Amino acid sequence: MRRQIAAAALLATVTVVATGCSTAEPEGAPQLAWAGGFCGEVQNLGSQLQLPKGDGDSPKEYQTEVVGFLDALDGQLGALEKNMENGEAPPVEGGQGAYDKALKRLREARDTLSATNEGLKKAKVTDKKSLEKALREAGDGIEKAGSYQGPAQDLRSHPELKKAFDEAPECAEVLADGGAQAAPSAG
Repeated sequence: MRRQIAAAALLATVTVVATGCSTAEPEGAPQLAWAGGFCGEVQNLGSQLQLPKGDGDSPKEYQTEVVGFLDALDGQLGALEKNMENGEAPPVEGGQGAYDKALKRLREARDTLSATNEGLKKAKVTDKKSLEKALREAGDGIEKAGSYQGPAQDLRSHPELKKAFDEAPECAEVLADGGAQAAPSAG
């Protein structure tokens, strides 16, 4: 992630020099480079997820698919959490506080997801009725985790970072998706 941030900052500087503008960094360039690197990381992680393909006709199989999806999502959130723990706060006043808050919310979403998935793993599913019951019981946790929009959205609550996220090309897709992953349904 740091390499991506450094590369984006270098690219911004080279672009300014190549266009004949002042060699001074454009206003907001460090924030823009930081946001771009952050969004690139989020996008790379999220692109690896596949929603369950089952339609609920085979209840046990569908349960296995949903559990697998939630395990994969937990793994991606865990990787993002680790990257954030090892990353640097945004280069803005109050950036560390915003970063810490976003990391805390990521951990909370991940904890909710993990607890929900554990309950779904343990549910005894033998037919459609038991599948519906298991998914209904997991529903609150899935809905809560599914409503989490991700750290990019949390970081956008800081005015300088909102502008950087809105202007960084790497953030367009992340923000269009809301930074959230779709939650599975009973089909």
